[in-house]
Amino acid sequence: MTAPEALQAHDLKPAIDLGPKIILLGTGNRMVLPDINLMTELASQGIGLEIMDTPAACRTYNVLIHEYRDVVAALFIG
Repeated sequence: MTAPEALQAHDLKPAIDLGPKIILLGTGNRMVLPDINLMTELASQGIGLEIMDTPAACRTYNVLIHEYRDVVAALFIG
């Protein structure tokens, strides 16, 4: 399993393939920033990457999905 700080775009392929405008990355019990290249690569594909702890990502997902936004959550547990 990949740690949040080592995450690469190919690790998020299932999420990317869904065609979201935003990927919410929940990094577990605390926020951990991934490699800057991940954010750059996703931005070049027109996908925003929002990084937060997993509970916050779940709450944010619920808000955005109720706003009919094209959002996917990629979550680390624990």
